[in-house]
Amino acid sequence: MEYWKNLGYSDEEAMAMYYNTAGEREARDASARRDYNAEQRKNIRPDIDRKDVVFANSGDPVYSADENIMQNDFEEKVDQIENNTYNSDDVVIMGRTPKVLQVIGFNSLPVAMTKKHIYSVAVSEARAKNEGRYKKNTNYHDLGFNTVKQIYNKISDPLMVIVAPDFTDKTSRYSTHRVIALVDLSVNNKQVIAPIAVDFEGIYNKKNN
Repeated sequence: MEYWKNLGYSDEEAMAMYYNTAGEREARDASARRDYNAEQRKNIRPDIDRKDVVFANSGDPVYSADENIMQNDFEEKVDQIENNTYNSDDVVIMGRTPKVLQVIGFNSLPVAMTKKHIYSVAVSEARAKNEGRYKKNTNYHDLGFNTVKQIYNKISDPLMVIVAPDFTDKTSRYSTHRVIALVDLSVNNKQVIAPIAVDFEGIYNKKNN
């Protein structure tokens, strides 16, 4: 679990990744098969067809081609936030740094949103008030939860990536080098082009990130 936690996953996510690591799956399968007789070993295939296997290397994790465990987990947490049953204060991991950003120098790190941001992007101010979840000084965008679920895919295939120079005023929280991905979040036949800051200094839980 420490391997995955050191890559930025929460305890719960690290446990899931550990459980799905190829070596752990192989070990469990070998243990389950040790009491098989020769005929059973011949007729029962090893556990080699799983789609959610992950691989822990000396560097960054490598995922199987059909692996979608992170997207499924993200969508489940978005559903929980919509239903107000997501009780954790942890950020919600969408996935790892998309390849389109890695090729311009990004490290492979978790890409995340806060539950407050997910909610405010998805609902209108009127809905937030009606549900008793309205917060002052919050912009509500009313794009819908289904649109939120597609944000990672949109960042992975942006319309444009803008690399901004460093600001000289280092007293500002926006003083670090930033990259903006322009993505198409159009919904209900209304064109929405959103600028998403994917690399900047932010404050979460009173810590700089």
